[in-house]
Amino acid sequence: MFSLDHAIADWRRQMRAAGIKTPEPLDEWEAHLRGAVEQQMQLGLNAQQAFAVAVQRVGQARVLKAKFAKGGEAGRVAWWKRDLISPLGERRLNLLALGVVGVLYLAAAAFGLFKSGNQMSSAERMLGFAAVALTVLLAASWRFAYRFLPVFPNQRTRMAVEVACMLLAIAWLVVFIRLILPRFDFTVSQLVVIVLWAITPMAGFVSFAYGLEEAAGKQTVTAGSLTSQS
Repeated sequence: MFSLDHAIADWRRQMRAAGIKTPEPLDEWEAHLRGAVEQQMQLGLNAQQAFAVAVQRVGQARVLKAKFAKGGEAGRVAWWKRDLISPLGERRLNLLALGVVGVLYLAAAAFGLFKSGNQMSSAERMLGFAAVALTVLLAASWRFAYRFLPVFPNQRTRMAVEVACMLLAIAWLVVFIRLILPRFDFTVSQLVVIVLWAITPMAGFVSFAYGLEEAAGKQTVTAGSLTSQS
């Protein structure tokens, strides 16, 4: 029968055997480890699976010792902030960020589509609503499309691809504003529709970046479950 307290006690013994004798960092790391276990259990894993994933995220004794020796107190705090962000926390941050941006986008879109009044034809309004629907669909697709996206286990590689996606979104916006808009003489209603459609590919780039992070997080949980079962 798996006991979380016994498993953590064994983990502490491994830390001490690796040469980490100071009680303060051990107590701090244990608190983080227990928090990570609790968050993994909220994702649906049992205690044994959650402990395996949490230990994988925290690191083994030799890795912790190397980080502690290399970075000292400041380095220890820095890598704990980086390495112990759980998938649950990431999801909440992602949902919060997308929720705020989504509300602002929908409010601006509704204002543009309805404020135009009689100036906007039925066809233009339909095109505008189609752009909004597609943008929302793309923005929400990262929660499901991660199954079809490549997985980058290396965090630096994954971060580089995600930053590239964000830069592509910004580059498209700059090209649209600086090169496309000045070449055409749009009416107000046409401008509203074309701007809504211009935002759509940006939602695709951003959603792709979020999906890569989700795919990596799902793989971590799966790997932890397989490790605990083997």
